[in-house]
Amino acid sequence: MSGSNVLSVSMSRCSRCPAGSDGICCELSEAQFKDLSQLMRHRHFEAGSQIVHQDDTSGLFAIVVSGTIKLSRMLPDGRRQIVCFLSEADCLGDLYKGISHDTAECVTEVVLCCFPRKPFEAVLKKHPELEHRLFLRAMNNLDETREWLFALGRKKSPERVAMFLLWLLRKKDTRLSDGSNLSDASFLHCAFSRQEIADFLGLTVETVSRQFSKLRRAGVISLHPDRCIEILDLEALQLLSETSS
Repeated sequence: MSGSNVLSVSMSRCSRCPAGSDGICCELSEAQFKDLSQLMRHRHFEAGSQIVHQDDTSGLFAIVVSGTIKLSRMLPDGRRQIVCFLSEADCLGDLYKGISHDTAECVTEVVLCCFPRKPFEAVLKKHPELEHRLFLRAMNNLDETREWLFALGRKKSPERVAMFLLWLLRKKDTRLSDGSNLSDASFLHCAFSRQEIADFLGLTVETVSRQFSKLRRAGVISLHPDRCIEILDLEALQLLSETSS
């Protein structure tokens, strides 16, 4: 297949990418797309499979096309904290570093658009607009990390669980990231187990289950099969995420 045909196939595939409208590769110029298309490879992972292990040397940088990934860190004594969940359009891998500080494991089936790290860094230097877009996304991620750091340090378990459900709503539709139209969304699928939620929020499984039950009895949420959650009283959930007795 000629270079022009390969580029045409890549453009066609990327135009159908569910992460394309929100990822760092949205609205690429032809030159940027050409340079990236020469590097990108799609890889598929089964739920439960590990992509990279903590402290491993890694040359991977990737964009999540579909699915959910959890990033976790573990202490020598076995204690674990999930530090982040990645979904469509999120980036996986540390640029300008050769060591992964986190273990990346698939919560669901995952499709990644992968780039070798060093050549990708060279593309960023060649196209500063793309590097700037990646920088802005990193700053947004830092803001979210600080928000969760505050929650884990100062908020009580009811507030954390309520905040987690609101976060799921916003992740469901990135257009709701400012919280302005959250009332438009009420039904979501939670791909995470109670253990994963507990490890993310710094709680026990029993505490998470107890808080979900309290929200259900209070009429704030409804729990459905296959980890589906319906938000019945969004105003109450928002209020609970800020104050709890």
